[in-house]
Amino acid sequence: MIKHLGIAVALVLSICSSVLAQKPKPVVPAPKPAPKEVSDPKAKAVLDKILKQYNGYKSMETTFTLTIQVSGAKVDVQKGKLIQQGAQYAMTMDKQAVFCDAKTVWFYQKKNQRGTS
Repeated sequence: MIKHLGIAVALVLSICSSVLAQKPKPVVPAPKPAPKEVSDPKAKAVLDKILKQYNGYKSMETTFTLTIQVSGAKVDVQKGKLIQQGAQYAMTMDKQAVFCDAKTVWFYQKKNQRGTS
């Protein structure tokens, strides 16, 4: 289920970033991960507990607010709702909706009243 939530979040970010044109940023190398022996065992225990609880859910519903701020452009704030059951999900926001039946993903642009898959 975390994989599907990650996919949904990635979809939201990719859709919103394509809506607003941005100046390209210089490529910065990713930071090197900390060695495993430095990781915090207490933090890992907390995350493992949350993951176990999350994986126990058959479905999930959440609301969110997405704020996009690009220098020189107006701040764009969108509210949305994500409902997920297994690999299927529906995400509705102010300007668009995304639906997935675990095989196909549909995008619906409310302003254009158009859908694509």
